[in-house]
Amino acid sequence: MDCTGSMANCVMQRFGHEDHGGLGIDVVNIRGPLEVTATGVIGTGWVPDKSVTVPPLLKREGWTGFGFGGWEGHETPYCHVHIVVSNNSETVCGHLLEGSHLHPKPAPDKVDKITGRGNVPEHFTVAIAKVSGVVLKAVFDKSGYYHDVVAA
Repeated sequence: MDCTGSMANCVMQRFGHEDHGGLGIDVVNIRGPLEVTATGVIGTGWVPDKSVTVPPLLKREGWTGFGFGGWEGHETPYCHVHIVVSNNSETVCGHLLEGSHLHPKPAPDKVDKITGRGNVPEHFTVAIAKVSGVVLKAVFDKSGYYHDVVAA
């Protein structure tokens, strides 16, 4: 999957600026307008051992399922997206999370005279290429979390 365009905001997981133990990650909401580029994979969540549960570190407020993948459990949809966003003061790379938005349609008197924003569809494109013969699994088992590509 490949994405490009602009967004109003981006909620993401990124490496923290300070060490606070554990995974060393921060969840931030970068405000826009933002220019963005992203790449990712779509697969299946895989939890073969039903005794394995979401660790508290991955189960944070506002996240569903297993954190950055957003999947809920065994054989459920999985989407893992790395995104780079830039606004007028910073460029940040991280995992795309729920709560990110495209630009809302402005009032008629707020239409951008150069880009036409407000009169034209939003500038955001997602391209998805199908891969045949294999399945991507986001596996969470007793040994940890990892990706596995297996024959379909």
